[in-house]
Amino acid sequence: ALYDENDESDIVGMNEDISDGVSDEIHIDFNENQGVIPNEIDESDEVGSELSVGELIALAQPDHHGHLTWQLLTFVLLSEVVGAGILSLPSVFSRLGWIPALSLNFMFFLLTSYSGLLIFRASQAFPHTRSFPQLFRTVFQSKSAYGYAAFCVYFLLFFYTTGDLLVQSSSWMAISTKLSRPFSLLITFFASLLVLQARSFQNIAAVSIIGVITILLPATLSIVQLFTADRALYPTGNTALFGAEVVPALVAVLELLYSYAGHVVFLELISEMRTPAHFSRSLWTSQTIIMLLYSAVGSIMYALAGDAQWMQSPFTASLPPGGLKFVVQLLIIVHVTAAGAINATILTRAVQNVLEPLVKLGLRSVFRRKSRKHAPHDIPNLRATTAIDHTISTRMPVGEWKDVSSTKAKEREEAQNTIEASNHPNPTATAEEHLHRGIPRVADQDAWTLPAVLWWLLWTSLITSLQLTVCRIIPSFDSIISFAASIIATQANLIWPGMFNIKIFWHSRLEHSFTKRTLSIIADTL
Repeated sequence: ALYDENDESDIVGMNEDISDGVSDEIHIDFNENQGVIPNEIDESDEVGSELSVGELIALAQPDHHGHLTWQLLTFVLLSEVVGAGILSLPSVFSRLGWIPALSLNFMFFLLTSYSGLLIFRASQAFPHTRSFPQLFRTVFQSKSAYGYAAFCVYFLLFFYTTGDLLVQSSSWMAISTKLSRPFSLLITFFASLLVLQARSFQNIAAVSIIGVITILLPATLSIVQLFTADRALYPTGNTALFGAEVVPALVAVLELLYSYAGHVVFLELISEMRTPAHFSRSLWTSQTIIMLLYSAVGSIMYALAGDAQWMQSPFTASLPPGGLKFVVQLLIIVHVTAAGAINATILTRAVQNVLEPLVKLGLRSVFRRKSRKHAPHDIPNLRATTAIDHTISTRMPVGEWKDVSSTKAKEREEAQNTIEASNHPNPTATAEEHLHRGIPRVADQDAWTLPAVLWWLLWTSLITSLQLTVCRIIPSFDSIISFAASIIATQANLIWPGMFNIKIFWHSRLEHSFTKRTLSIIADTL
């Protein structure tokens, strides 16, 4: 929105009350490598000429460069998408029947893979966008569009991560029936908080590998246990080519589609890659593995159980009580904790990037007021050095005092120069110097300094505490999560990708043949 192809730079305004040491206007240069602006976007609009406080804070933050290879990102996508939904597939197959279940699974594989490619294509057109809200703002050049996308995305991530906490809590209670809900939530709080301290996505990728292993292992153990179980206790039910009831079948279709959800964080994950152009490799690899896993687990368990009454959802709950069921439940807890760290990290970082600079600005303002009360003329350093000179002159011999006094005179001169420089910033300073000097910055996720770690611990603690508080205050919050998440996830998975593809590349398609242009628009619309 700030780019002007006719003038290689824009002058953007800055609010004067943000910081005393920031210039009134900033000169921002954009080179050709920062983004490719398609011809479809009208660069003549004035949107972005006046920046809000939030936009200035975002511009002042340090650039982050991704480190993930496409192989590591594949594990992140597998952990993000597969989830505990794989354990409900036998129930989906029993309600749909063989042909609809396998056909829809393959169709949703193609559909969600295509929508993922459309998101990737939009990110290639605007490489500087790191999230759906930023993409909405850039493409539609509207703050309202940005606000709508931010509301949808971050509420969805809040619902996702809260749902993960509820699953963890229920699993702890399943392991030990003596645990109460508050105590299980407390255990969940500390376990999640510990995993979230991984911070960087390079560490989250390692956690994701654990997440993938700890969902495949319990599924495999459960299948083996039920396959070798006594058929008298676990009889095989009937199977059918098509489901008999319409409403349960429609619900099963939505559950199967929801099992491919995860597109809402694709832009963030693309920005974490060392080579973003390789995202399609991760996408196709992960999507193919997911499709094969869903087909295998659903088919094996449906052939084994059919519509038997003993089959529960998730099917790991059908295991007989004993040591194996305890191990399976424990592995599921580890998986949910590891997989939930992906969405929780993205949510926490978004909150931190907005609130932490504002908190630091507020603290800076408070300390400035206090210092001005104790030091008139806003030169506390000079008053302090004067007091030191007086003390030294009364307690040291004259010869020695002269040497120290000359040193203190130099210190006074340096302090005076520092104060004058802060009150009269250099007009020739670059935009980056102005921003970095006037606005607090959030530590990069790869920085492991003590302040960076403590700030991250603060924000993860506050967000996790808020989620657990909501779970305790609002009854049946899991039902609200399912309803709201389904509505928003459908937009991110199926509606937004096609919409962006039409909007961004509409005019470029006019150069194609009528048949190709029509087929592309139909595909995006569908």
